[in-house]
Amino acid sequence: MNGNYVQSIILVMEQNKIKEAYRIFFLVKGHLDVTEETALACYDNYFKRIWYNQEAWVREERFHIAYEKKFGSTGLN
Repeated sequence: MNGNYVQSIILVMEQNKIKEAYRIFFLVKGHLDVTEETALACYDNYFKRIWYNQEAWVREERFHIAYEKKFGSTGLN
């Protein structure tokens, strides 16, 4: 396999991980005014916090709007 191909896959996986951390943060706090490091650091505890929160999905659409506003239409951070 081409090294560039593998690197691009790793980059996409990392970006997805960061986006998921921001999503979980948003579902708990309702905003994205945090650094990438904070979103990643909060992920495990906030994931547990929303595990049984049946109303978290209500913020899902607002997350996508806020994420695009913060990072642009490509969603790349």
